[in-house]
Amino acid sequence: MGAIAMTDAEDLKERREQLQRYCAMEQESTDPLALGLLHDIVLELQADLQAVAAKLRRLAEPQPIILK
Repeated sequence: MGAIAMTDAEDLKERREQLQRYCAMEQESTDPLALGLLHDIVLELQADLQAVAAKLRRLAEPQPIILK
């Protein structure tokens, strides 16, 4: 499980960095079409980042012990 969490943590870091790059491009854009496309990309990256973060939170939660 540790290897999976590490991979997810790396994925989270990579997605954060990618989101920061696209946010910067969106702020610098002067072309209306490019601005719209970049905004859509930023929204998609934010949703992906939230999904990965939620997955990491679920993995970090203690698992219940099921008695038979």
